[in-house]
Amino acid sequence: MVSKTIILFFLLLSLTSYSQIEFLKVYSDTGFERGEGITQLSDSSYLLTGSSTSFGEGPPQAFLMKIDSLGNHIWAKHFGGSEINEGIRVFAIENYGYFIGGNTNSNSNSDFNFYFVKTDENGNALIEKQMGTAEWDFMHDGIMLADSSFILTGETFNTPDGKEDAYTVRLKKNGDTLWTKQSNKPGIDKIFAAENVGDTAFVLAGTVWNEDSLMQKAFVGCYHLDHTPIWELEYGEMDDYVIKDIEFYNGKVYCVGYRINPIDDEKDEYTLQLNSINGAIISTYSYYGNSDKSMEKIVKYGNGINFYIAYSFIDQFSLGIGADFSLRKFDDFFSDLGVWFQFLANGQDDLGDMIPTTDGGAIIVGTNQSFGTENANVLVLKIGPNDLYPNTSIPPIINSLVEIEENKELLNSTIYPNPFENNVNIAFEKNISGNLLVYSILGKLELIQPINSKKITLDLNNLSKGVYFIEFQSDKYETLVGKIIK
Repeated sequence: MVSKTIILFFLLLSLTSYSQIEFLKVYSDTGFERGEGITQLSDSSYLLTGSSTSFGEGPPQAFLMKIDSLGNHIWAKHFGGSEINEGIRVFAIENYGYFIGGNTNSNSNSDFNFYFVKTDENGNALIEKQMGTAEWDFMHDGIMLADSSFILTGETFNTPDGKEDAYTVRLKKNGDTLWTKQSNKPGIDKIFAAENVGDTAFVLAGTVWNEDSLMQKAFVGCYHLDHTPIWELEYGEMDDYVIKDIEFYNGKVYCVGYRINPIDDEKDEYTLQLNSINGAIISTYSYYGNSDKSMEKIVKYGNGINFYIAYSFIDQFSLGIGADFSLRKFDDFFSDLGVWFQFLANGQDDLGDMIPTTDGGAIIVGTNQSFGTENANVLVLKIGPNDLYPNTSIPPIINSLVEIEENKELLNSTIYPNPFENNVNIAFEKNISGNLLVYSILGKLELIQPINSKKITLDLNNLSKGVYFIEFQSDKYETLVGKIIK
């Protein structure tokens, strides 16, 4: 598999502390893979969802993948019928099951519907349901409410004028529909983001057609759980505006997106800070720049009141073909804190989702076209607290997305002594060729040791007392071998 060089620019970042986990992982097989949604479990592992054509021959399948806190593949399962299927968001109710919201056209009419999957905690499908109109419907975002029901939202083409309407569905956790709502307005209306506001309300945001100005305006609406409006408002001046993501914190709704610059018809960054009670503007900002740049994701992280905002951009710094993405740090008034980095790779980079992590950092899932088969591949970037980014001085090892038997066989090893003092012996059931990597429990890479045999001795005399993980990597495989204690 061919990898290409990543160029990462870091400004004002501390690289001396390894008190948390950070990593960059790429998951790729023979087909086209897309990463769309991610959530974290209580043991610091993660669930990912998206779409992949690597689960056998045929159109994309929605997948559910579990990785550990270091990004190591644990298992992956796929769902859907004979046509296109994709996961967009993933949720978990621990000790009960996992849930995927997405899209599918695997039905008798071959039109796209919202798609809902419930699995057990091993990723085995228990419920699969579709919901939607008689025309094409596409989900863009979703949230789980306090009562464990779900909001799935996006757009529908089931309109008299053939232009999209905003479309939202609320489901029980068994997939039964509680209600559906359609905007039924002229022009294009789309919802791109949903967020909880306490336990009894939620916010939706996107874009709406304004008949007076004949422009697209930013739209934000706050609703009771039955979708009764608390307030619905439009924002933006005499240009086209779109909200791509929202975050609720301390009585405020933070919105990010873009406006279309009428001079060059490119995207410029756009922010709104709103009072969650009535939607009144607290602050707004729109940048008139000479690059094509959209604010795609916002997340509050850590114990302070700072936010990461993820951008998709094309400008003079972009590398190769397609958009790259960058990350910048802001305070609660959208003031730029001067801490940012850019992910520049030869192919197209798409942001799927970004969430805060329990260690005070954040994690991004998306899609990259520079690695693996050079098709689309799943990309996961874990950021530690204190703005600590992973070591990206070398191209990442390509990890398999599809469940592979050899990965399971590699776990059949004997590690001794354990606990150890200086050396650790590892014996496998068969000869393996690749590298053994030793990580601290906090994610620091301590040792890389080549192996081409059934048995090896690792000299770990320089390690301090603690817990470590041993991982095997080759051109095709990556799997956790075991945990050792010194």
